[in-house]
Amino acid sequence: MPGHVPRVTAGPEPPLRSARQYALDALPFVIMATVAIIAAFVDRGSELLPLLALGPAFAAVSGGVRKTVVAGTVAFAACALIAVYQMVGSWESYALDSATVAGVTVAAVMASTLRARRARELAEVRAIAEVAQQVVLGPIPDEVSSVRLAVRYMSATSHAQIGGDLYEVVPALDGCRLIIGDVQGKGLIAVKTAAAVLGAFRESAHDAADLTVIAERLELSLSRQLTAEQFVTAMLAEVSSDGSKIQLLSCGHPPPLLFAGGAGRFVEPAMPGLPLGLSHLGEFPRDVTTLPFGPGDQLLFYTDGVSEARNTAGDFYPLSEHQALTGGHEPEAVLDQLQQDVLRHVGHALDDDAAMLLLSREPALIGPGVDGAPQLSAPQPSAAQPSAAQPSAAQFAAAGSHGPLAPPAAQDLSAAGSPRVPGLMRASAAVHLASALALSVPGLILAAWDRRLRAGASAAGLAVAPGDLGS
Repeated sequence: MPGHVPRVTAGPEPPLRSARQYALDALPFVIMATVAIIAAFVDRGSELLPLLALGPAFAAVSGGVRKTVVAGTVAFAACALIAVYQMVGSWESYALDSATVAGVTVAAVMASTLRARRARELAEVRAIAEVAQQVVLGPIPDEVSSVRLAVRYMSATSHAQIGGDLYEVVPALDGCRLIIGDVQGKGLIAVKTAAAVLGAFRESAHDAADLTVIAERLELSLSRQLTAEQFVTAMLAEVSSDGSKIQLLSCGHPPPLLFAGGAGRFVEPAMPGLPLGLSHLGEFPRDVTTLPFGPGDQLLFYTDGVSEARNTAGDFYPLSEHQALTGGHEPEAVLDQLQQDVLRHVGHALDDDAAMLLLSREPALIGPGVDGAPQLSAPQPSAAQPSAAQPSAAQFAAAGSHGPLAPPAAQDLSAAGSPRVPGLMRASAAVHLASALALSVPGLILAAWDRRLRAGASAAGLAVAPGDLGS
């Protein structure tokens, strides 16, 4: 099932206005009203008229061109009214004050126009960055091979949505294959390297024989791009078609965290391999680790931006102690809590990019509940289930193969003619009661005929009446 693709727009999305923004909108007019009131009721208040220019100046900072023009018009009108009210001694003084307000208004309009243009350009750049994110780090499937997936990405670069961390999930014939990695460095160079790794992985994950072949192809692709000092840590994984096992191949990446049976442990490979791009240092084989993945288990892949996140005291984030991973929650909810917990632990913006990819299997369904819906625990006995006082169909079959039922059992069956017992059970009770009275060969023949009749009726979903045996 395809993952959710976010909509990309060419302009800024309508922001949710807060109380602080409303206060900034009202601030220019509050300043002009305060200056006008003070100037109108104090001696020599006309000397305060140039302060009315603060209105359009603040409007240019917090609002657009239209708001700035309105604030300048209000300031100019207030200047004229106060000058007439106080009978300014000379028109030269009034003209100077009016010119001050008009000049500041014009400058504020120009600044507001330039700021709006820069805002539109920034919105277009962000829209292009979102498109680039979809190319480099596209959406992943919600579910593959009966395994549910969720992903989170946190970039350390301000206002950036992509960085040096990477992830991808590619459906394959025998399940799916995935990668999560971390490129050495930051910025555009790291983004370029991450794009190269993802492109090579998407190309080879479909038809490669195993994870080792994929790692070799990634090495070959990076050897033409990376310098001698650059490398990429990565964890490759392959999920089986039924989701019951996962194969892991580590290329110098932090081990994934497995939560099974209410406890978590890091899945350390037997022999960690070198990071991608460092194969020239020597021949180090990369071993594949096979991991059983049972119902209810969760496997978290992550980058060092999560495991090495430190607070102000220098303590690393205790990833293995996160309780949301042991509660069987939805994968999206687990990563939401984990992301908030990491940011709360650090107390500020992350110093490194961080990516998290969570795989989760649903708990096994034991049986139907009372209302017919599936439940995750052992079902409680119901009226339709056999009990000690109500023999099952298997007990009837056993009795028919070894001889007629004893009279006490027959009495129990006769008492089972309540509306709770299906029609087939009532028919079986009557037939075996007759078999108990017939202590001869015809009774055995009748019991055999009853088994055949019950088998056919059960397959057709019909109840067998006692009188039908004589036909």
